[in-house]
Amino acid sequence: MRDNHNVPRAESTLPESPSGILDPNRLLLNANSDHSGKVPMSEPWDKDISAMKLSDLEKNGLQVYRNYQRAFDSHAEQQLAKEIDAKEFDTSSLTRVVGLLSAEEPRFLPVIACAYADDILKDMFKTEVPEETPGGTSALFGPYGPMSNLFNRLQLAFVFDILSADLVRDVDRVRRARNDLSHTWDIGLLKDFFLKGTAADLYPIDTLLAEQPERLPWLSEPIPPLKAFRVRLIWMVARLTYETRCYPLAKRARLRPQSALYGPNAPKLLSVVSGAALDMSKKVIEAPSS
Repeated sequence: MRDNHNVPRAESTLPESPSGILDPNRLLLNANSDHSGKVPMSEPWDKDISAMKLSDLEKNGLQVYRNYQRAFDSHAEQQLAKEIDAKEFDTSSLTRVVGLLSAEEPRFLPVIACAYADDILKDMFKTEVPEETPGGTSALFGPYGPMSNLFNRLQLAFVFDILSADLVRDVDRVRRARNDLSHTWDIGLLKDFFLKGTAADLYPIDTLLAEQPERLPWLSEPIPPLKAFRVRLIWMVARLTYETRCYPLAKRARLRPQSALYGPNAPKLLSVVSGAALDMSKKVIEAPSS
């Protein structure tokens, strides 16, 4: 089942969102930067331990235990990264889908993103479902099976913590946007589609891009809504590609996926996926507006 506890602030030196929870989208964007994710220790105890009403001896004991746990987790994360990077990763499908999202008609963008998400989620579940499942595995993905469509797969991924919750919510927003567009005959309504509703609620990775003018000199002006929507979809499918491959492995290793997959010990695959999304984002933003 999904682990509902947040990553404690005192246990992490990774970038956080305003809510205090680790922000995988920000970490994905920074995968190719010089940020190491490490902050030097300036006090003998973490803040939460320091605030406890305990003796110095008791605080020292807790801090030693936590430091050992961090060391064990760090070693396990490094081993996981080696395991992931040892397997060949074919980038052709990701390259093709982000290329389509950068150029196709706006009306088709949610359809393309959802079709791609459906395929890689199906592949992920087929990899994770044991072959000796009673009744066989094919029925699970059949017309009446619990993994028969994108919505069902998203629900299962959320409930059983197989993907990050915020990523599942974003894919579901695109799924609902796809459904809305499929029932819209008035093309003129598309003008406002990217300014409100589910499309506008996707994680604003474009705002993070705008926060790094020195690193991204090609981003000098505000991104128009349609281009911002394309960029958000590109980063969403890139992250989904990464997590469907790696998130279940981190869970199986009993690691915190946010730390293992986006922290200082993250697999090299993170930089590969981030680089593909960043390159295509640059093409989208630099392209003449229609």
